[in-house]
Amino acid sequence: CAREGAAAVDIVMRDGPRWHGVQSTSVFFRRGPGARLFFRLLLEKMQWVSLPVLDQSAFEQTVLEFLDLWHHSRQLAAQANIQHASGRMKDGDLLHFQSTFCIHDMVPIAPAREWQLSAYYECWQNRIQELLGEFGDEPGVRGVRSHELGSPLFLA
Repeated sequence: CAREGAAAVDIVMRDGPRWHGVQSTSVFFRRGPGARLFFRLLLEKMQWVSLPVLDQSAFEQTVLEFLDLWHHSRQLAAQANIQHASGRMKDGDLLHFQSTFCIHDMVPIAPAREWQLSAYYECWQNRIQELLGEFGDEPGVRGVRSHELGSPLFLA
């Protein structure tokens, strides 16, 4: 049962614990604006030079960016309501995208660097945890959280 005002789920992907890599092989898309945006972001990243594993690296970063955009849209809506009520904007109200913080750990800076992606995966998991909570012992914990928050990306 969908919550009133909640975003439709456009993407469902497999969730995993911190030690498990992101899986781009089991992803389901529902035709809609969220899935189209995700594909645009993904195809754009596949044009980047020096990605360690072209499609997988592009997918991983797209998941972060997609969730970051969703998170920021929620924050902007909340801030707009607060600012409308108070009638003014405060210093520090500008939002910063955190999905870009992990990129420096993904792009190789030396030969064979692509095999040393543990720092990127740690950064990736930290950001997902900030947005949707920890991977739980019970299956679907983050999926429930993503549904409660109205995320267009559901972790199953």
